[in-house]
Amino acid sequence: MIKLNSRAGYSLLEIMVVVSIITILASIGAYSLNESSKQARDVKRIEELKQIAKVLSLAEFELGREIKCGGGTRIESGFKEEDGVTPLTETSCADIEIIKRYITEYFPEVPHDPKGPDDKRYFYYYDRHDCPLPQKNGFLVYAAMENESNSNRDEVCGKKDNSNEGGNNHGYYNYHPVLKVHNHPYVVRVGDL
Repeated sequence: MIKLNSRAGYSLLEIMVVVSIITILASIGAYSLNESSKQARDVKRIEELKQIAKVLSLAEFELGREIKCGGGTRIESGFKEEDGVTPLTETSCADIEIIKRYITEYFPEVPHDPKGPDDKRYFYYYDRHDCPLPQKNGFLVYAAMENESNSNRDEVCGKKDNSNEGGNNHGYYNYHPVLKVHNHPYVVRVGDL
């Protein structure tokens, strides 16, 4: 009589090992894809910040003076105050129309953060220089980075803590008290710094 092999398939243990390996590989792939996406968005932010800074430098050159915008402005459609809700007026930003004109003239559409405008933590911001003295002239254009390693804030303005002490600025390029997030920003500084 011929004996048939009773083993017709894989054991439960073998299947579990294969599924575990596939799950681990899929997790690694998803993490890598997520990190690559963050890095790609950060690269786009940095390039757009540099372009915005060039356009606003050109505006100051052609005006023969600095842009007057006391509280700064978000560079996005609608040009709002830092809270992202309050529309800017000439009272809060005297040269808002000049900023709008130059941005819309040199960009096919008003630049916005790759994650924005739906994610309120990520946007481009223009402000007069607000680093501690003696670095007091010029202006900054900045945005939050997703990867802390892409932040250059400490090199631009010097290390600061997140307190209100000693001329520290709570600005978006450091820590935002309303959103309560660290933004690890990339800062483009322009002027006599």
